[in-house]
Amino acid sequence: MRRIVFTLALIGCFFSAMAQDGVGATVAKKALTHSHDFLLLQLSYDGWSGLPAGVKTGFNRGFNAYFMYDVPLQHHLSVAPGIGFGTSGIYLKDYRLDNSTSNVNTVPSFSSSDNNGRFKIATTYLDIPVELRYRQNEENANKGFKAAIGIKAGYLLNAHTKEQLSVNNSRVIEKESSRRYFNNFRFAATARISLGNIGLFGTYNLNPIFKNTSQIDISAYSIGICLSGL
Repeated sequence: MRRIVFTLALIGCFFSAMAQDGVGATVAKKALTHSHDFLLLQLSYDGWSGLPAGVKTGFNRGFNAYFMYDVPLQHHLSVAPGIGFGTSGIYLKDYRLDNSTSNVNTVPSFSSSDNNGRFKIATTYLDIPVELRYRQNEENANKGFKAAIGIKAGYLLNAHTKEQLSVNNSRVIEKESSRRYFNNFRFAATARISLGNIGLFGTYNLNPIFKNTSQIDISAYSIGICLSGL
């Protein structure tokens, strides 16, 4: 990630230096206006469908960051593969999930708790998204209407639970990091629409969150805002 950021900084410096002379200014201006949505940043509300009866969630949120490579197909259309990270935090209301390695159960189960909504299930994925894109302004992705549909495949890097409890009038935080219940891979359908650099997006997982679905079959979804550019 640091190497990517460093490379982008060098490219920015290069364009800035070119802009200081007449010919270089023209080339730099042309390169900057031919945006191809190289960078996607997404902030979302995340949800789980298929939760057991009585189990509710709170203000869940997620964040995705992807680097994409735009390949033109024909007028206004292109395909863009990419790579990046996706994170999600699901907050349970008065329930908890025992994710400890000492738990011998193979099926995830939710139990009631007095944590007052302070129980979080967090996941981090390495994602490979692919989009089919439409751009109204094919020369400049920073302007005009844009739409994209696609899929993404993700590999689970981390899954952990975090619970805040009150013990003897003191706050205690318990954290359990384990992927024992979770599918190592996720596959999701994606869609987004934008006007210029700002838009809306949505995703829906095509496979369940947990490995064992004999008792619960939960799928994840996200809706939110997207910032695209470069």
